[in-house]
Amino acid sequence: MKKKKHLKKHKFLKIFLPILLVFIVLFVSPWGMNFWVSSLVVFGITPETKFDPLNSLSRAPIEETVYFEGPQRMLMNGDFYRPDKGKHGAVLLIHGVVSAGKKDERLVKIARTLARAGVTVFVPDFANIKKWHMLPSDTDEAVAAFQYMQTDPKIEKNKVGIIGFSYSAAVALAAAADPLIANQVKYVGSFGGFYDGENELKYITTGYFEYQGILYHQKVDDYSRHVFAFNLANYTENKNDTAILTPLLDKIEKDLALDKNEREKIKQLSPEGKTVYNLLVNRDQNQFLGLYQKLPETIKNTIEILSPKNFIANIKARLLIAHGQKDPQIPQTESQLLYDSIQNKSNAHLALLGTFTHVDVKLPNLTFVSFFNFYLPEFFKLQSFIYDFLWQTR
Repeated sequence: MKKKKHLKKHKFLKIFLPILLVFIVLFVSPWGMNFWVSSLVVFGITPETKFDPLNSLSRAPIEETVYFEGPQRMLMNGDFYRPDKGKHGAVLLIHGVVSAGKKDERLVKIARTLARAGVTVFVPDFANIKKWHMLPSDTDEAVAAFQYMQTDPKIEKNKVGIIGFSYSAAVALAAAADPLIANQVKYVGSFGGFYDGENELKYITTGYFEYQGILYHQKVDDYSRHVFAFNLANYTENKNDTAILTPLLDKIEKDLALDKNEREKIKQLSPEGKTVYNLLVNRDQNQFLGLYQKLPETIKNTIEILSPKNFIANIKARLLIAHGQKDPQIPQTESQLLYDSIQNKSNAHLALLGTFTHVDVKLPNLTFVSFFNFYLPEFFKLQSFIYDFLWQTR
């Protein structure tokens, strides 16, 4: 009789313990909790879904604007988005080239969602980037913002990272490589960024890009062409050239013919200004390299300083790289090149996302077929990326 009871108990334990273990792994363990939270974050940062359960299951973040000292004693400001209580891991988000800066509604939505997920988020305003200027000094401002975060008593200092979007991905990577903070940055994220400024300039002007020996072509987004053209015009040392080129950028980006007065103004450009103009209006990929090499050394040096290919080796943090598969502003191959350049692939995560164009979500019509062929696999790609990010902050 005792033997039968013992056998029944043994059978019960054989069935119950695996179930209990699965329950703990899925719902109680840090890995399981992170899985569910990262799944909810996917809905929170995807406005097209109009389904945000995390918004109902969590408290609204505490939002606070602060002022702090940037490089050369300049006054900077930023917005904190904090979970409701306790100390937390944190992320510095660097906005893209948009005049709204830290108040870009897409970025605000991401910040609030991440704060609801238990991450302290800091979003500073970058004055130059807001005005469409892409300058090496942007990195100094990002470093100063990170150092300011490290003084916050509500942040776990060994669980802090940086994420940048579009051009600002290069700023995030450059900051993470800076010796002042390289040992303190736990992770760094590049979303829709470029690897080589020369590659991006070739794409912006001609629509051509290359990966693993294969040449590709696609239509270039007018906005990105305008932004890069604006910066090249402003990189010229002759401000008369800048004054001539800037009003013509709309026509240059759209390949519209110049009128007689505009053609006369082009004749007034300095030799340096003419090299910039010739590059901007060129659409022949075979002519690009010769035109690029004729650019003033100061401009080429600036492009090199901004290019992650030149400092990626100095980054000690985990690299989180994401890119939209149909990006019309910066081809996904730039993120693939960035990933390829990393020696220790186990310290990096690359996600090529069909749900994003550049940094905006674009979803197909929901059908039975698209649910299984697109929505389900893309959900888990994005969820896996967010899981990795959140894990760095835990």
